[in-house]
Amino acid sequence: MNTRKSLLFLSFALIFLCLAADSLALEAGDPLPEVVLRSLSGEYTSVSFFKGRIIIINFWATWCPPCKKEIAVLNDIARAYRKDVAVFGLSNEDPITIRNFTRLQPVEYPVLLDGESNIHKRFGVLQIPATFIVDRAGVVRKKHSGPLDFTEIRKTIESLR
Repeated sequence: MNTRKSLLFLSFALIFLCLAADSLALEAGDPLPEVVLRSLSGEYTSVSFFKGRIIIINFWATWCPPCKKEIAVLNDIARAYRKDVAVFGLSNEDPITIRNFTRLQPVEYPVLLDGESNIHKRFGVLQIPATFIVDRAGVVRKKHSGPLDFTEIRKTIESLR
C-alpha cells in the first residue's frame, strides 16, 4: 500500500514539475531575456546588443536531420536580410563537434554555445529544432517548433519590418 501511495505521489510531482517548466517557457509576447554566450569563434556575444533589428534564434544540433536542412534556410535568410535581421544558432553540443560539422556544412551566421543548456531551459526548449523570432523592440513574436520553411519565415520577417 505504501508503494502505491509513493508512486501516486511521484506521478503527481512529475506532472506538477512538467507543468511548472512549461509555464516558464518563453512564448510569443514575452520580452527576450538577456542572452550572453560564447560564440564558436570564442567571443562572448550578447543577443540584446542586436535590439533594433529582428532577431532569429534557432536551437539546433549536428545530429538532428531537420536542423541540418534548416541551416540552408537560415543561411538564405541571413544573406537576404543582412541589414535588418540578426540570425543566431544555439547548440548545447561541444565546440569540437560543432566546429567539425560546420567545416562540412557552412553556417553563415554566429553559432552560440549553450553547453549546459541554460538558455535551452530558460526558453523552455524541449525539442529541436526550435526557433524564436524577436521584433526590433525585443519582444518574442513567434515561437516555432520543427523545421522552418523559407516562405513562412520570410512572411514573418516582412510583417515585422
